[in-house]
Amino acid sequence: MNFQVSRRTHASLGHHAKVDPKVSADQRGHGIGVALDVYTKSSMKDRATAAKKLEDSVSPEGCSDAKRGRRDP
Repeated sequence: MNFQVSRRTHASLGHHAKVDPKVSADQRGHGIGVALDVYTKSSMKDRATAAKKLEDSVSPEGCSDAKRGRRDP
């Protein structure tokens, strides 16, 4: 494991544990922008949750036209 992998792991684990981004960035000696843009990677669970929230925001009933039996003309 090299130095960059260690920093990325630290950032991602802190993000997953909901550590204050400023504190986490300070521990690595960076500002928040670098910490979030370069080192932090979202987990698949977080990505799936975000996708679900977006899907729900455009389909409030939680049911697409295809599920209702409708088809595009």
